[in-house]
Amino acid sequence: MSALVVAIVPFAAIFAGGRFDLPTTSVAESLSTLAPSTSGGYRVLWLGDPSVLPLAGWSVAPGLAVATSMNGLPSGSSLFTTPDSGTSNVVLDAVESALRGETVRLGQLLAPAGISTIVVMNSSAPELQGVQTVPLHPVPTVLLTALGRQSDLSLVLQTKSVDVYANSLFRGISSESVADATSAVPVFSSTSDSGPVVAGATVQVGLAPASAFGLDVNGQPASRAIDHVWTPVFHVSATATGTGRLSVGPNGQLVLRRAPFNALLAAFTLLMWLLVWLGFGWVHRLEWLFTGRRRAHHPRHAKEHDE
Repeated sequence: MSALVVAIVPFAAIFAGGRFDLPTTSVAESLSTLAPSTSGGYRVLWLGDPSVLPLAGWSVAPGLAVATSMNGLPSGSSLFTTPDSGTSNVVLDAVESALRGETVRLGQLLAPAGISTIVVMNSSAPELQGVQTVPLHPVPTVLLTALGRQSDLSLVLQTKSVDVYANSLFRGISSESVADATSAVPVFSSTSDSGPVVAGATVQVGLAPASAFGLDVNGQPASRAIDHVWTPVFHVSATATGTGRLSVGPNGQLVLRRAPFNALLAAFTLLMWLLVWLGFGWVHRLEWLFTGRRRAHHPRHAKEHDE
């Protein structure tokens, strides 16, 4: 009997903490300080075994999946991934080209999507000596070889759990360029889709589909510069001027021209669940809530009395 009591002690200690010996931190959380300091918003490209990635992704090779997150760590907005990669095929094709040895400019291919950092994960949590050990799921060797061959990527962090590469051609999710400039620069910010733009500049936004977005400059729609494949590109009029006393240039604002079908689908789903909820007798409880009256309670099985 005493042996049984002693055997329960380790399990009680595990249950008391509430974590059941799971890691206290993840690789993704430890990389939260790697956000770029520039404006324009940014994306992080996650590569690794599907079991260790911090969010769902798409497979590009056996044991290797690809996923992206916007402006830092994955959040509720990236909790679900559609079966069809859609416009993410551009990113997937770029990674596959690097794996096949067809390019040494992977950073340039990923720049239009606003990818600032590539994170290669070998485990879901960092291994801490004497604190926690985690199983490793190393990525295929061909991936590390391909990334090391790229001329516009630099290795900024390497541990047993993770390899982090910085994209030297990063220019933000939203960027602008002028005729006499050698490269594009970030515009807007990671928290706002509006801000000053340069008159005569070309603004490119790494959001898709291109037809769903527009750019208003001083309240007027900007013309589409070219028929781009997947990212919207707009031309700011050279005659546009700033508005307001403190304005340093014309003000641009990114707007969504298409109805948010995902939000409408979510609202419809919630409405259906509400109808189901009301259908199970809760409509009477709502009646009590709004009228303040309780219905007479009738027992389900009343006793019968003999007359």
